[in-house]
Amino acid sequence: MITRQICVFGLLLCTTVLSTSVPAGRPGKCPPERLLAHNDFSKSKRCESDYNCEGNKKCCMDNGKKICKPPAQERPGTCPYGTNLPRATDFCTSDSECADGSKCCFNDGGKTCLPFVKEKMGSCPPRNIIYCFVPVRNTCTSDSTCPGDYKCCPSGCHRECLKAV
Repeated sequence: MITRQICVFGLLLCTTVLSTSVPAGRPGKCPPERLLAHNDFSKSKRCESDYNCEGNKKCCMDNGKKICKPPAQERPGTCPYGTNLPRATDFCTSDSECADGSKCCFNDGGKTCLPFVKEKMGSCPPRNIIYCFVPVRNTCTSDSTCPGDYKCCPSGCHRECLKAV
């Protein structure tokens, strides 16, 4: 009988402790963590949970510390042409860390905030499938490198600016 009372008391205690735990965090997701970063985080507010942060900010790991950051957000537009190869150091990890009109883009030195390029309307014209035996140099790298409403499209063995359809 004593064993049953202890089990019931223990179950009641566990239920009480679990039901009074910390409330769920704010909506949204944290941006990916920067492991090596250029930013000075000494000015960023340290936190233990989302509720230590102002506004809609979340408590996120960044450079090995928990700090208040805006939730991850994808903005419209595309990044200007860059190398698109990730590096070890980043100035940003999400568009939400950039000023309005900018996106977090891969650049030569890692990810950084750059003014976004408007996505061009239309699509590339259909192409004939050609088997390439000799590589041909691309005349464009992205839509942002093409004039007006032209798009950077695959064309045979290379990419070139073509009128959008």
